[in-house]
Order: sequence, then C-alpha cells, then structure tokens
Amino acid sequence: MSQHDKIRQAVTRLSNSGIQVSLFIDANEHQISAAADIGVPYVERHTGAYAGEEDEVSRLAQLSSISDGA
Repeated sequence: MSQHDKIRQAVTRLSNSGIQVSLFIDANEHQISAAADIGVPYVERHTGAYAGEEDEVSRLAQLSSISDGA
C-alpha cells in the first residue's frame, strides 16, 4: 500500500468520525494535486522556503510558487 493510500484512509477515517482534516504540504504542484486526489478538505501550505530566502530574486520565485498553487 502506498503512502498516498495510507493518507487517504486516515483522512477518510478521521472525516467519518467528524474530525476536520487539514494537510500541511509544500507549496508545489505535485503535493497540491496529491492532496486534491486524496480528497482532503483543507490544506495548509508550508512557506518556510519563502521565509528563509535571503535575496529578492529567490523570494519572488518562492512567492510565485505559492501564488501559482493557490
């Protein structure tokens, strides 16, 4: 069983028990798509890479990735 399937089962079990589920994911297309495929109702995007960038060009690239994911 893949990690994807394990997470889907956990999300389903928790949701069926009345627990609201949110996944904390990186702000990239692959993880956003995987969360949508799993059917998780909420996601929180990790913005640590953006916060840790030291130059403006890198910060803008990270911000673009976060914005594109929205």
